[in-house]
Amino acid sequence: MFERFSAEASDVLRAAQGYSRRARTGDVGTEHLLLGLLDVPGSAAAAVVELLDVPLDDVRRPTEAALSERSGHASPRRMPFTTAAKQALELARRESIELEDEHVGTDHLLVGLARCHDGAAGQVLAAVGVDADRTHQLVLDARRRADLPTEHLRQADPHPPPPGGRRGSMRLGRLLVAAGPDDVPWAAGRVADALAQRYRLTDVAEWAATGATSDPFALLVVVGPTFLPLPADPDDAVRRGLAIAVARDVPVVVALIDDATMPTKAELPDDLAALADADHVTFLPDAFSEQVRRLVDRLKALLLAHEPPAAP
Repeated sequence: MFERFSAEASDVLRAAQGYSRRARTGDVGTEHLLLGLLDVPGSAAAAVVELLDVPLDDVRRPTEAALSERSGHASPRRMPFTTAAKQALELARRESIELEDEHVGTDHLLVGLARCHDGAAGQVLAAVGVDADRTHQLVLDARRRADLPTEHLRQADPHPPPPGGRRGSMRLGRLLVAAGPDDVPWAAGRVADALAQRYRLTDVAEWAATGATSDPFALLVVVGPTFLPLPADPDDAVRRGLAIAVARDVPVVVALIDDATMPTKAELPDDLAALADADHVTFLPDAFSEQVRRLVDRLKALLLAHEPPAAP
């Protein structure tokens, strides 16, 4: 079934798996799917919710609350879909067939989640007024007016790189990531998921522990309310990784979450004082997509400076 998913719907599945992995629930439920759906900007589903006059945050907050009740310590290696999630995906497939579409898009997923009353997502959507039948009819009406973004199947790359070679793909850059252990999971996780589609993300502590042999093009430091103070022990894994990156003059971009402010040099150890002068992007829930685009633009410039395009 998944081969019929639009590019945007496939992104929803990846984002849902990311939510499950971080919450360590051991499976992918409807609440993960709904949060993933909210993380795909410019999708047909986002347009439908807007037409329903339902603020996205009114959907996100109770869904995150439902997810927090399920958070645990399960292994993230295997994440099967829950029974409710399978039902929602099947309902989305049926919605696609009923509308005679060649793909399963995010609008179909939204209707499928709304129709699945056994799942947490269906209960949240019903509570905020996203009724399945009304949503289905709204999709039909919006399509007649051409008010919905068009989604397509993700096409295979007609020009793959040669064996052992590489092309100027944004996925090829290695980006180091550092974040405090409790720094606003909604943002740290969503930022990571958005960037994982473009770059090879590497945790700065793991990078340092494995000898720091790879060559990152940049270091992204996620700064939230609990980022400071940094551990006093210079051998702490995260602090050591940061120090190595700064000593090597790896370009730094800071993502400020919610009410966090840039750390001052006085708040940082001497070997990390350079972080205070780093470029930064401020993330707030109501403008997340735009802030991701700003961050990607800055990282793109750093990657091009690190790996200039080959001469023709």
